[in-house]
Amino acid sequence: MQIIDRYFTRLFAARFLLLLFGIAALMSLLDFLAQGDDVVGEGATAPVATIVRYLMLRLPEIVSRSIPFAVLLATLVTLSGMQRQNELTALKSFGISQLRIMLALGPVAVLIAIPQFWIDSALVPSSVAALRSWGVGDYKPVAAKDDAGLTWARQGHDVVRFRAVGRSGLSDVTIFRRDADGRLREQIEAARARPDAAGWKLEDVRVTRPGMPAVERHDALEWSAGPERSLLRSLSAYPREMSFPELVRYAYDQNVGSSPPYLYAFWLHKKIAVPIATVLIVFLAVPLVQGFNRRGGTALVIAAGIALGFVFFSFDGIVVALGEAGLLPPALAAWAPTIAFAAIAGSIALRHETL
Repeated sequence: MQIIDRYFTRLFAARFLLLLFGIAALMSLLDFLAQGDDVVGEGATAPVATIVRYLMLRLPEIVSRSIPFAVLLATLVTLSGMQRQNELTALKSFGISQLRIMLALGPVAVLIAIPQFWIDSALVPSSVAALRSWGVGDYKPVAAKDDAGLTWARQGHDVVRFRAVGRSGLSDVTIFRRDADGRLREQIEAARARPDAAGWKLEDVRVTRPGMPAVERHDALEWSAGPERSLLRSLSAYPREMSFPELVRYAYDQNVGSSPPYLYAFWLHKKIAVPIATVLIVFLAVPLVQGFNRRGGTALVIAAGIALGFVFFSFDGIVVALGEAGLLPPALAAWAPTIAFAAIAGSIALRHETL
């Protein structure tokens, strides 16, 4: 059986890598055609270097999005080719079941899902942050900011607003201090907030309190309850663009964050659900190839697989929108497409139980 496993792995891996390269190259080309003028305009003195930098920064996200399509097509092409050469029929004659073929493809699917999770959790957040800092194309620095360009965040009971994060600290800082019931106790405005040993130091400060018309002015005030410096970048990032450890922190610590807590929980679940869906794509393709090859050959198999993939990704987009709007519980919104995909794969497998 190890020989069969290696044979399946070799065939599938070669086709997957080729398809992934082709899909990623096509998506990169289409993306550059859409954003090319803006990208070239950002680097008029060195257009080639600017284009290369943009494409390299876009590559992690493009690869992450291309992997499920490449896995689906690679599985369909691999198994359809084996069916056309009667290799699957020969395996059936030796008593190798449909489930055994799924298990043969399972390890390579897992080996693809693991780097996909790493790319989505580590590389995509850093590359998107660089693109937003650059402000090129569709990556304007707008996440978690209002129309005036101010970032809002929770810090315990308090609400914090600031304009920019720099090496020297924060600028245009406003702290709305509230009690446990959410009532405003005082409002602190500072031109700057600089990190120090005790936390933060506010400079050029004005303090106002309800019922006290006089404004208190201070040259400096200590702000020990300020946000952790390691979290400042993620405070101004959209949850979709955060790393897995950042999402864990914000999802389980509801006293900090710039987005509603359910949004962090949703994307935390989604980071896990997407690689698992990639593995399920392989399990779905095995019975799909068997069922449709009996009726219409390779062309029908690939067409049916692409159609099913389109339905899945469309359904996933709808559920993501509902989850981000808070209309569905975070876990349900994140896992519903994957569970539905598993149910479809299971039903097809039961219908065509053996090869």
